[in-house]
Amino acid sequence: MEAITAYILAGGKSSRLETNKALLEIEGRKVIDIIFAKLKLITSNIIISTNQPQDFDFIPVDKIKDIHKDIGPLGGIHSCLTHSETEKNFVISCDLPLMSERFMRSILEAENHNKILLPTNEGKIEFMCGLYLKSTLQVIESILETRSETEGKNKRFSMWNYVHKAEFELLEASQAPSFSEEIFSNLNTIEDYEKIKSLVHLNKALIE
Repeated sequence: MEAITAYILAGGKSSRLETNKALLEIEGRKVIDIIFAKLKLITSNIIISTNQPQDFDFIPVDKIKDIHKDIGPLGGIHSCLTHSETEKNFVISCDLPLMSERFMRSILEAENHNKILLPTNEGKIEFMCGLYLKSTLQVIESILETRSETEGKNKRFSMWNYVHKAEFELLEASQAPSFSEEIFSNLNTIEDYEKIKSLVHLNKALIE
């Protein structure tokens, strides 16, 4: 496999959970530990993107902070690509603890014609689990440089705005042999957390 860098985005404010969701525990394991362990099966080149690096001292990898803060996921992607020394970069959010190693490999091994590659699930593009190219960094920087105060923040810094300008391809998740319905279970609310814990209690393989 071509050299890649894997980034775990752990910089969100977790406002709906009122706690750092990366540090929540499922079956005695921290969410970020679960994701980190799966990534280690793919690459040893793993970085955590966080504005609170001290919270993750227990994971022995480099941590990077957002260069441009408070602009959502685009700020995290920008910092990751700025930091990266590889063209291909796998980015995953810390709120996807059930994402499988096999599906992550499906993304990395898919032919993507040198474009951003993102999975789509039931018509929704999953921006926070995809392959991003360092060569698209200039697209983000142009968005940051040309931002207008008259534009809404969400529009200015939307992931859709970035990937559309950078060019991307979609991978239909359900067509991948490694797909399972649980992998995109998102950890945003206490209800999500309880649901994910229930799923794992019934099938511990989901976090292995």
